[in-house]
Amino acid sequence: MKSFVLPLILVMASSNLFAAGNVSSFLKSLEKLDGQEGRVSSNTNERGTGECQIEILKDTQSTSIYFRNTGYYFTPVAHAFSDSAELVDASTLLVSEDSNRPGGDACGSYGGESGYKKTITLYGDSVTIRETFRCFLFKKYDFSFTCKL
Repeated sequence: MKSFVLPLILVMASSNLFAAGNVSSFLKSLEKLDGQEGRVSSNTNERGTGECQIEILKDTQSTSIYFRNTGYYFTPVAHAFSDSAELVDASTLLVSEDSNRPGGDACGSYGGESGYKKTITLYGDSVTIRETFRCFLFKKYDFSFTCKL
């Protein structure tokens, strides 16, 4: 039994390094899109310009992706922190499971949010920022913004 412990530890450590490397590769793929322009779509029924420009801002701890020039009330944005982002699959990066912000969580000052997830999906020539959560265990929200290059 003890002879299996070291190989198991090595496999677990290598899988964590592999996942970290894949997050880095995913973020590098996003960085290559900085300045690209395309068509924006959303499931929010909000009218905008129909256009988008991808802006990537990077510092020592995070990579932020913005969809600029959309004309939406809120600029679609996702912040991927290198120590907490994780790859869900080859094309989707989970950037946050915490909606806490000044003034409350995603459901407002009274809170009640559950199941929060914010992801970035890079698939073909499209980038999607998606945010899903429930408020007070009843109303489900699913906001999705896609910039097709």
